[in-house]
Amino acid sequence: MRKLSICKSALKRHEKAYAEGVSLGLESLANGHGVPFATGNVNAPDEFTAASVAKYTRKILELMQRFNIPSLVSMRPRKMIKFVSAFHFWYESEGFDDATRKEIKKVLSALFNYESFRDGKKYKVVDGKIVLEQSNWRLQNYLARLNVRYCCYCNDGHVYGRTYNGEDPAIRSPFDHYFPNRIFPMLGLTLVNLVPACHDCNSGRKGDMYFDTALYAYLYLDDFHNECSINVDLKKMVSNSSYIKVASVTFPLLSIVATSLLIARG
Repeated sequence: MRKLSICKSALKRHEKAYAEGVSLGLESLANGHGVPFATGNVNAPDEFTAASVAKYTRKILELMQRFNIPSLVSMRPRKMIKFVSAFHFWYESEGFDDATRKEIKKVLSALFNYESFRDGKKYKVVDGKIVLEQSNWRLQNYLARLNVRYCCYCNDGHVYGRTYNGEDPAIRSPFDHYFPNRIFPMLGLTLVNLVPACHDCNSGRKGDMYFDTALYAYLYLDDFHNECSINVDLKKMVSNSSYIKVASVTFPLLSIVATSLLIARG
């Protein structure tokens, strides 16, 4: 699979659509408030969870400053990997309970709303509030920029899915969040966290698995042409049925199919 190439114009357009609103939302959450949408704040349900959301958000802002990241939505691939590595270490060491993690995800996902990009809704800040406005910048435009037709994981399934909005058919392009929303809801709108994927890989095969880029291919930086190496842990295959399910899939060698579910850096 060839490396995904992202152009500067796409990053600039995405930043223009979302960066100002996201910045306002992060500042509000870090101060213990809700996400200031014009249609109503998205608040944490109680004081304890609000404090956890604020702590989580302040860590995001700290790492953005450390790695010189002006906006999460338009990060470059290497900056995102540095951010993810540092944040994941902190997140796992904090020991948030499951209920708190779910509430954090709920609040941050409302701000970094993937569906807004899918549906062509940009953020505009008006009088200290985030207003959703119709935009011609959406997932379909980004998929066209990437020029990808088939799933980046299995190289087999088509990346287009058909949904219906009322009586009018609409084609929407499924993207997988390479770093899952379960842990990284703040990357829900980050362009280089979106990998074109078929329905099967996105919803079943990969799901919300966390990939360490030191071990797994990340196609905004890695590519595979005529050669690649595959490392298979036979002991893990025997002890882990879900791994067997993925590892047992066969791929046509001549098509040079490379899936980041299986291919580790050799």
